[in-house]
Amino acid sequence: RASPDLTGRPIEVAGKPAVLGTAFDITDRVRAETLATSKAVFHRLVESARVGVLQTDRQGRILYANRATLQMLGFDSLEALQAQGMQARYRDQGERERLLVGLRHDGVVDHVEIGLLDRRGRPVRVAASVVLEGEILSGVLLDITERERLEQEALRGQKLDSLTVLVCLG
Repeated sequence: RASPDLTGRPIEVAGKPAVLGTAFDITDRVRAETLATSKAVFHRLVESARVGVLQTDRQGRILYANRATLQMLGFDSLEALQAQGMQARYRDQGERERLLVGLRHDGVVDHVEIGLLDRRGRPVRVAASVVLEGEILSGVLLDITERERLEQEALRGQKLDSLTVLVCLG
């Protein structure tokens, strides 16, 4: 049975039947197809993740943000987020500088908490893990805003309980 990768036809050599065939090494093509499939699967996985995935350059220009990042920061599209850039999203530019220093030193910053601002200027707290590869910063962002709000609320409750005990004892 003939295929584009292997062809053959019957011939006769010195009066005896033989086959003249051509075979093509498709190893590179198969690798390329496998890589393309892997990239497509990876892209679908990143797009459907519930954590933010973000890529910027060192200047803060946004190269990529998945849907979770856009939602976390209150943007409808990548283009709208790109128009403002990442520098505008930091509550404290000092945090950005410390992140960049850590990346220059180690190439990786793991689970650092960063204060950001959403599109409307409301605070968003994230736990970020960031890798520097050449000029590209790639990071995973976990929104911890609600967790921190609940922790602060619990701390206030504990302080009120302590105050109540003191008042009752006094």
